[in-house]
Amino acid sequence: DEGMLEPATVFGDTFTDTNGVSLDAHTPTGPNAGASWTEVVATELLINANAVRATNSATGTTARLENDLATDDHYSQVARVAEDATSRNTAVRGRFNAGANSFYEYVLRSASTTTHRLFRVTNGTGSQIGTTLTESGITLPTTQRLEVDGSALKGLRDGVQKVPATGSITDTTFTGQLRGGIHISNIGNAGNFAELDDFEEGDLAAADDTTARLIDFQIGI
Repeated sequence: DEGMLEPATVFGDTFTDTNGVSLDAHTPTGPNAGASWTEVVATELLINANAVRATNSATGTTARLENDLATDDHYSQVARVAEDATSRNTAVRGRFNAGANSFYEYVLRSASTTTHRLFRVTNGTGSQIGTTLTESGITLPTTQRLEVDGSALKGLRDGVQKVPATGSITDTTFTGQLRGGIHISNIGNAGNFAELDDFEEGDLAAADDTTARLIDFQIGI
């Protein structure tokens, strides 16, 4: 008897709040609502129509959800739901350091073509890891997801792996970092925007083990 496995840790935010509330003043609304957000770089993320919007941010705005997952093998995902024009970057981040601007990220950029890239960011300085995947334009809403499992990283859009195209990218820089986050950049002038919704982060290993144990139970092992 292997006993009962604790369920995978999952935190999320549907960004339900009054228009104009700053993200760092917003209380996450779940499911399994996180504790709070910290805007680590800039302070331009605001609630708009129950999503989170960045405006007038040429350099980018970054926020971290202040909850620790159970393990550093986890996923982070967010839905990109609206934008006013092309040339917008949105990113979802994993293994986000609780006290520094360091993490892995999957960046989705919409311009004349759409690009998918993975980065390692150390104290605010980014280095691309792996190659860039380019495709034709995307239709919103679309969900981007970063998975970090041991030293293996991958980025998926709407459940389809994009970077790398197959397999995974290996990086061993960050371990023991248990938080996730979001990023929006290349907005430009005041009034321009991009919006994200339905952020979620959760443990990979616990979820996989839960599934395996359920299969064992169903076949009587």
